[in-house]
Amino acid sequence: MARIWCSKSFRCLEEYSTPNKAPIVDFDFDKSKIVGLVGGDICIWKRHGNSHLLRPRGGPIQHAYCLCYADPEAAIGCGDGTIRIFDMYSSQCSRIFRQHGGAVTCLSMVDEELLISGTSLGSLSVSDAASGQRIASLRHSTAATGISCIWVNKGSFQVFSGTTSGHAYSWDLRMYKPLWETRVSPSVIYSMHSQAIDLSTLVLGGIDGVLRIIDANSGQILSGYVATAKMTSISDGMIAKCTAKKVSSPVDKIPKSLRRPITCVAVGLNKVVTVHNDKNIMLWTFQRENV
Repeated sequence: MARIWCSKSFRCLEEYSTPNKAPIVDFDFDKSKIVGLVGGDICIWKRHGNSHLLRPRGGPIQHAYCLCYADPEAAIGCGDGTIRIFDMYSSQCSRIFRQHGGAVTCLSMVDEELLISGTSLGSLSVSDAASGQRIASLRHSTAATGISCIWVNKGSFQVFSGTTSGHAYSWDLRMYKPLWETRVSPSVIYSMHSQAIDLSTLVLGGIDGVLRIIDANSGQILSGYVATAKMTSISDGMIAKCTAKKVSSPVDKIPKSLRRPITCVAVGLNKVVTVHNDKNIMLWTFQRENV
């Protein structure tokens, strides 16, 4: 099930069912539609129209891990190391890029020209979105661990990545050179995000349940937060208010009930939305001077 929520009223505005109740592996969206990777199929939910299930010719995509799109094409990262490009309206696979030895775990498209891909083996590359030709390999000095998420800030021309070992990296997307690397978490980072107009901070979350804000230009950890509410006491459909607690002690000293794994992060103006693996959604509001 795909849902659209209102950040002001905290209510669900729209719901979209998935075919055969298949899980949503990954998704992307714009103002008019949501494009989802549902099992091995591509599903398009139109905000004010019908939904379409696109089953690639030859059957569902095997071991599909991630999706990004630039209308009318969608790129799918696969377990065999390939990136498959599909026409979203004919379900025709137009191109297959064979670039990686490990599973492609995350993808990002930049201005419909560049395709950035990360793998389970820790490789990160920039390619031409049309031809698949590799332009650069983004390398890091620490031992390679799997790339778990990618974020591109088009305003600063920076690409960020998070890994399964809790490391975060940044590169200059114009010169393809590393800017910084740091370990921000003791375990996997699932998601990172920032506003395009904000060139100074990056917000990330992962399996340890701490919401962290770091300096986008240096990688320095500025602050970390957990919520004080224990979600086990909140029933389905219930809205609860709680305060955010600034993390000042080692993560393993914080009760797990206060740090539920964060699977997705989205940043707005003075607010952050996080999705947790216990099916809860949290809206964090900040005063800029308190970050």
